[in-house]
Amino acid sequence: MMCEWVEERRRDGDLDKLVASVDFTYTSHRTDRVSSYAPVGGAQPKSNMAIAQHTNCIATCVWSDGKNRTPPVLFTYNGRFRFNRGNRAAWQDEQRHLEECLERFDIDRERVIYVGAEKKETRLYVPESSDLLRQFLELYKVPEGAIVFSDNNRSTKGVLTVLGFAKHVFYPAPVHHYLSPNDNRLHGTAKKSWHASQVDFKDDVESSLLLLNHLDSDIKAYSEHWFRQNIMELTEESAREIISGRRGKGGKVDAERRHAYRIFAGLDARGGQLEGAEELPDNWDGKT
Repeated sequence: MMCEWVEERRRDGDLDKLVASVDFTYTSHRTDRVSSYAPVGGAQPKSNMAIAQHTNCIATCVWSDGKNRTPPVLFTYNGRFRFNRGNRAAWQDEQRHLEECLERFDIDRERVIYVGAEKKETRLYVPESSDLLRQFLELYKVPEGAIVFSDNNRSTKGVLTVLGFAKHVFYPAPVHHYLSPNDNRLHGTAKKSWHASQVDFKDDVESSLLLLNHLDSDIKAYSEHWFRQNIMELTEESAREIISGRRGKGGKVDAERRHAYRIFAGLDARGGQLEGAEELPDNWDGKT
């Protein structure tokens, strides 16, 4: 399915143009685990690392030429990300901390958007939506003639061409997470270095802006390579390696082992035929 989709993109001439890939990621730690022991049948222990209550949504858009022309943008319900909240001493201290972190991690203040209510906001989780995508891309100018790829969900349908892209193509749902340079591997590599940073994750402002910084760094360093690997130069062999999670000889050895087993078990007609009994059981006439 991956190869068929890429071949269709080649036939349509999409890969000869400037291409972008759009997706969302989160400042969530829901999948964090620690290496430890637990009672048989019990749940795997979770990390006891202190984290922020809020889960912020980050829009990412990477480009086939490797340029970070649309740096990721964070959307939040956390009032600590708001500017000009008022004259209370605590609010002033929070704004100074926000501005210091923006400067330290080289993040423009326009890339942090508070989407909550003016007063008494209680929501913690920001879901992806077409409105967030609109706010994200309205900060930037989409190059003329650019094509965009995305997963097939309500937040992207009918929005991206309105926002300036010449053509919008959906990834096939079953293999989206293999083809997308955002999912494979920007979000993973940035979060891996983020988790290893020893930042105070309870400080939502500092930790979230640090994640934006890691996303920026990995986009600049690797996004062109991920586009080539996942899409532009994809082959049947490299697709198998991406799916198996291995590279090079390891993936090839795994494929050869699976093939040999299927032949041995009689599951693959390309192998030698197993000898059958001279008389086979027959129940068609009611006899054994």
